[in-house]
Amino acid sequence: SASQSVLPTAPKDVAEGLSVAISAALAVGERQLHITLPPNLRFGIFGDPGKVTIGSPDSPPTVAELQRAEFELAYLVAETFRGECTLVLESQAAVKAAEREFARKGLPTRPRLVSSLSKAYKGGGGGFGGAAGGAAGG
Repeated sequence: SASQSVLPTAPKDVAEGLSVAISAALAVGERQLHITLPPNLRFGIFGDPGKVTIGSPDSPPTVAELQRAEFELAYLVAETFRGECTLVLESQAAVKAAEREFARKGLPTRPRLVSSLSKAYKGGGGGFGGAAGGAAGG
């Protein structure tokens, strides 16, 4: 019989699936990952601790909500790599805001945050295992 994929029912399930997917991609030699989630999926990492939201289909998320959701995704990816990665965010303003949020959160090793893929490669390396650290989109 054909097996069906089970959709996650909570953000915790998404975070666990994200970790499994990253591990699987690395196992087959992927050097770059582009990771996106539904808009406004929040894990309660920044802002209201523990407040988990998936967003409302009746109203679009605000710019601030979208940015916070992106930071939370970036944070989860960074935790997967224990901070030893490069994350590409949407703009330099988002990079500066994420750096503030990450500093408050206190990762032992913070990821390198850049505003474009070309900036991820400055310094001579790129991709997982490259001289400049890993490149992962968040």
